[in-house]
Parts: sequence; structure tokens; C-alpha cells
Amino acid sequence: MADQTVELVKLRESLRLCQAELASLRSAEESWAERLAPLEHERSQFIALSEGLAERLAEDDVAPTGLRSRLRNALARTLPSEHEAEQVAQLHATPLFDAAWYLRQYPTVVTSGMSPTLHYLRRGAKNGRNPGPNFDTAAYRAAHPDLPRRANPLLHFVATLGYDNNRTSSRS
Repeated sequence: MADQTVELVKLRESLRLCQAELASLRSAEESWAERLAPLEHERSQFIALSEGLAERLAEDDVAPTGLRSRLRNALARTLPSEHEAEQVAQLHATPLFDAAWYLRQYPTVVTSGMSPTLHYLRRGAKNGRNPGPNFDTAAYRAAHPDLPRRANPLLHFVATLGYDNNRTSSRS
């Protein structure tokens, strides 16, 4: 009976060690999963960006023939009007618009053929997209319910609140 008790104690100790090792491995797995999640997100965005670019380039393959037709269509789609050019300059003047961040967050912008700034100006703000990590378009709209739907929240913020370039955040 004493031998069985000793064997049982050894088995329990072995089980305890296995449980501790399993807990340690689970913890390490969770840690790696947390580290991997942002990389998987970046990978999926990279894939979407490359697919968008491929689609955009494929459009050029089937565009109407004739150099004038192709140039006219490309320029009309990708160049700002005079009024838009002024607004683009205003967006470039504030650090709240981050073109690289915008492309990373919304990789399908590439398929539009527009610059990130022009895309935000024409479509992004209307669709509730943020121009950078330090400006929340939806929160700004919620804080300013009188803001017309067609108005660009970031341009409104810059114009009406006298944005100071030394400030880094505008989260409402």
C-alpha cells in the first residue's frame, strides 16, 4: 500500500507539472496571438491594396482607345477642381490628415485613382472615414449636429475652431 501511495504522489506531482507547463504554453500562445493579430490585419490590408491596384491597372487595359480619350478620363477622375485644390491644400496644411495612414486604413482608395487627400475630400468624409488617427469624423459630426451633411468635418474644424498646428489631437 505504501508503494501505491508513493506512486500516486509521483503521478499527482507529474500531473501538476504538466498542468503548469500547459498553462505556460497557453499563455505563450495567447501572447503570440496578440502579437500576430496586427500583422494579420496589415497582411489583409496589403492584399486588398494589391488587389485594388491590380484591378485599377486592369481598367487601363480596357479603357477607350485613343490617347485623348484615355487622358481626358484619367484626368477628370484624378485631378481636383480649382475649389478642391484649395481644400486639398488646407488638408495638407494640417497634421490631422495623414495620407499614409489613410491608405493603410482604407486600402481600396487605390482603386479610385485619386490621391488619398482628394479621396477623403470627395468621398471619405461623407462615408464617415477618418482622415488620420487623431481626428474622429463621426465623433465630430455627432458633436456638431448642425454641420451640413455635405460639409467636410476636418475642414470645418480647421476653419471654425482655429486649429493650432501645435496641437496633436481633436478627438471629441
